[in-house]
This record gives sequence, C-alpha cells and structure tokens, in this order.
Amino acid sequence: MFKIITLAALATINCISYAHPEHDHFPPEHPSDHPDHPSDHPEHPSDHPEHPSDHPEHPSDAAAAGSDSAAVQKQVEALLTEVHKAYKDAAGISETLTIDLPNPMGESETMTVELVVGENSGSIVAQDQATFIYADNKIYATLNEVDNAYVEGDASDGFYAGIVAMTEGGGGVPSWSLAFRASDDYEVWLDALNMFGFPGMTIDSLESKEVDGKNVSVIGSAGPAGRIEVTVNNAKQITSIVASIAQPGMPSMEIPINAVTSFDEVTTVTTFDAGDRKKFNSLEEMFMANMPEMPEGAGGASPESKLTGKTAPDFTLERMDGSGKVTLSDLKGEVVVLDFWATWCGPCKRGLPGLNKFDAWVQEEGLKVQVFAVNVWEENADEKIKKFWADNKYTTKVLMGSADKKLTENYQISGIPTTAIIGTDGKIVEMHSGYAPGMDEKLKESVIKALGTAMESAKPDHPEHPSDHPSDHPDHPN
Repeated sequence: MFKIITLAALATINCISYAHPEHDHFPPEHPSDHPDHPSDHPEHPSDHPEHPSDHPEHPSDAAAAGSDSAAVQKQVEALLTEVHKAYKDAAGISETLTIDLPNPMGESETMTVELVVGENSGSIVAQDQATFIYADNKIYATLNEVDNAYVEGDASDGFYAGIVAMTEGGGGVPSWSLAFRASDDYEVWLDALNMFGFPGMTIDSLESKEVDGKNVSVIGSAGPAGRIEVTVNNAKQITSIVASIAQPGMPSMEIPINAVTSFDEVTTVTTFDAGDRKKFNSLEEMFMANMPEMPEGAGGASPESKLTGKTAPDFTLERMDGSGKVTLSDLKGEVVVLDFWATWCGPCKRGLPGLNKFDAWVQEEGLKVQVFAVNVWEENADEKIKKFWADNKYTTKVLMGSADKKLTENYQISGIPTTAIIGTDGKIVEMHSGYAPGMDEKLKESVIKALGTAMESAKPDHPEHPSDHPSDHPDHPN
C-alpha cells in the first residue's frame, strides 16, 4: 500500500524509521541522502493483547458487553450518517488540516494539508510532500521532490474514487471529507477515518464532551496497532482525529490532526498543466524511477540486534497449506530464513517478490537452506492470506505465526518486514529490518555467509528443482 502522505510525515505510524541508528533526524532532513518512502522501513502494530483489560471474565458480563457494543455501533453509524449528509449537501468544502508529528529523536514537527472540493474540480496539497489535482474527470499527482514527473489516473467516478484508485485504497491521504461527500457506505467512511491504515480497528465508544465551551461527540476505536479518536462538532464536521500508538519497549506516541472546515461554495476551478513532465502509470513507478541512492546499510542487516549470535527462539507453526507443522529446532543443520510479514503491511508486500525470487535461487542452487514467509499480527485471516498468496502466485512456504502470541516478542520484532537468518548451528547470524530494493541480493550474501564458502547440496529428500518442489511441501516427509 503506497502511503503518499507518509513519505516522511506519518512515518511514526507506518514505520519505525527512527529506530535505525543511521537516521539522525526524523523526518529525514535530506531526502537526497535517504528516501522518505515508508516502504523502506518496517510497519508495526503493537502485539495483540491476549487478555484485554476490558474483556469480561464472565459469560453474563460478555453478553452485556456485546449488547453495549452493538448499541454504540448503532449510535456511531447514526452520527456518521448525519456527518455524511452535511458533507454531501455542502456547496463546497475548504479544509485546512494541521498534523502534529512527534519526534522521539528531537523536536516535534508540524505539517499542513490543504483540501479544496468544488463542483467538478479540487485539490489536496500536503506541505512539502505531494499534490493531488482533480480536474476534467482525471486525477493528477506530483511529489514535492520530483519536479520532472507526474501520475495521471482516472477520476470519472469522482475525486474520492480517483484518490482511492491512485493510492491503492487511499491509505495515508487525509481524504475523509471526500469520502463523506461521495459515498453512502458506512464502511467506506470508517476506512477513510482510519487514514493511518491501522489493522483490525473496532468502534468501542461514543462520548459527549465539552471542548472550548462547545459540546462535541468523540468516537473511539481500537485495534492491535493503537487507538483512534474522532471528534465531531454540532455542525456535523470532523474537527480532529487523534491517533495513539504504543509499542513494547518504545515510547508511546500521539498524533493529533486538527481540521478547520468551511462548507462555503468554491468558485475557483482547479486545473493541471503537465508541461514537460514525464507521465508515469503509478505513484509507485514514479517514486522508484526517481528514488535516490540508498545510504550504506539502509534496509539491510541490523548487527545491533541483541539476538545476533544467540540460539534462535524455537517454535512450532502450522503450514499455510495445512500439510503439517514446522518446528525450527528440527531444521538444525540447515540455514533457515524467516521473513515476518502481513498482508496489510505495504513494505512487506514490496519485499515479497524479492523473497520469492531469492527462494527460487535457493532451490536452483540446491542449497541446504529453508525459506519461510512467517505471517504475523493477522489473526483469523487464514483465507485472506491464502488468497493473497495465490493471487500473487508466490511459491515460498508460508508459516502461520499469528496464533503464537510470543513469537514476535521472542524475536524482538517491533516492526515488519523483519528477516532473520539462522545458521546451521541454530544461532541467529543476522537480522534484516525493513525493505530496500535488491533485498534478494542482500539475502544471497547473508546466506552464503551463513553456509560458509562451501556451497553444500541439499539433503536427498529436498528436490533441487522448483518444478519438483511444491511451495508448501513438508521438509522431512516420512
């Protein structure tokens, strides 16, 4: 998922770039030295609590809690329906968003996003980040640091539909005003309010409060990644969204977005002139074509990991295809590569083709190496995971790690993708954090290092040719 606004500004939510020692500033002050794209870094939800503090212990309490939850959901849907009517009936929308960004390594920063929606045109301008123009049933996007390129997309179904299509779901772009204006779908509104892309969010509260002498309604939702609170004023306008996130071993963070909105008619018609810019088919393609050189070590091995040189934590996990279980300690004598990922994680999805390519190389070379994509932080999503794997035609073996509550904790993972290289002695050789182009080549280097100079053949029961080796074939069949 390409999160355009999170190129730098919202990286605190969608990645943990500040956790890498090579980043002296956050956001990076010099884009030429380091890409701001969040896919170069891991995404991270906080671990699912096994026993939430507000979870009822007794069946009778559970029934009452379920009833209360249903009532809250109904009240929130009614409130957001009123919000939808207000935005849909507005003559126009002019909105200024102020986003306060915490910086664990220095002073907090503030960015501004200006949104304008007229009858048949509009724009979203994110300060020092990106610009989206809606005009003539098209949507155009430019990046602040890329002067010679643009992306053109179809917007025949409106501004919001164009944004969603261009950004692969709208993630990271604060476009809830467009969603409330364009769509009658409650789920669409909720997705737009969750602009940070938090997985598994559930509405859990609706409160009336007094803010600056005025009564407002506050909608609360929570999930494994954190909490979001949305404030609605008496004019049925969204006046703020506050995202809170807390990671194990990391300081908690709060990112408030304050909105000042006008429903007055917009008379200025927005236009776009491509000039001599080169047109790209997607934001992804445009960014990659203009991405500056990666600094040494970025997205690569993380030698500072406390686990390096220690025995890898053991586990037993189910294979995705249901063909059995894998116990890590049973694979001693082979190099094991574990890539921790999730379907909702943009950087993970960018890195999986490289992992699949790397795994194919391992098979072709007949190396004593086992490669596993370990799905984490994605409970009760087996069918979604299988479909994602099948749709992308990946052949790398998948282990279902979300059910093991201690897995990511044992491997000290606070962000994904994270890749562990485990030597033939069962000890961790390297930990790779985040995604960078060419990760398959980096993994080759790491595996060769783990194997030593001798390129040993695979065990007799390990086929040398990918065509003979199903993607989820048991490693040691009886």
